[in-house]
Amino acid sequence: MVSSVAVDAILGRMAAPVPNVAWLAFPINVVFPALAVYRSGASCFVLVKKLKDPVQQKTLIGAAILCMGVGLPFLVAPVNTAIIRTVLVHVQGRVIVYIMIWFRGTFPRFRYDQLMNIDGNT
Repeated sequence: MVSSVAVDAILGRMAAPVPNVAWLAFPINVVFPALAVYRSGASCFVLVKKLKDPVQQKTLIGAAILCMGVGLPFLVAPVNTAIIRTVLVHVQGRVIVYIMIWFRGTFPRFRYDQLMNIDGNT
């Protein structure tokens, strides 16, 4: 909840990482996501040869085709914008949660009686 408010108030909700660079908008928002998802599906075909069970081979081929199909909506502009914005909000929230967990785990937690004696005079 706190990370959602922080993403909304501080990080600008759905602002792209490079909003003011026009020539980077197409490669970052369209080409990179489509290629990343499509390539991950295509790389599964290499692993099919290593599997001996035909059921596993067929399952992996189906998963590869499905993953390659997931990359196609990135080529449609309105769908791409919605997907990218949703992913950006999700990633920004995860980063804030990570920072909060890291901060709480790094610094010690004092009790009230310890805080009263923090100046060193006991």
